[in-house]
Amino acid sequence: MDSKIHDYGYTYLFEDPEMVRQLLETCVDEGWVSELVIDTNGFAPTSAP
Repeated sequence: MDSKIHDYGYTYLFEDPEMVRQLLETCVDEGWVSELVIDTNGFAPTSAP
């Protein structure tokens, strides 16, 4: 069995920024989630501290 079969699933899941946003907003009940900028380069806060 290919040990990397799960890696492909996670790669597919997390390659779509909108899907990541929806996943976080659904599963994480914290205010900072709505402040994240999620794009193909990763995650970043909307404002610096």
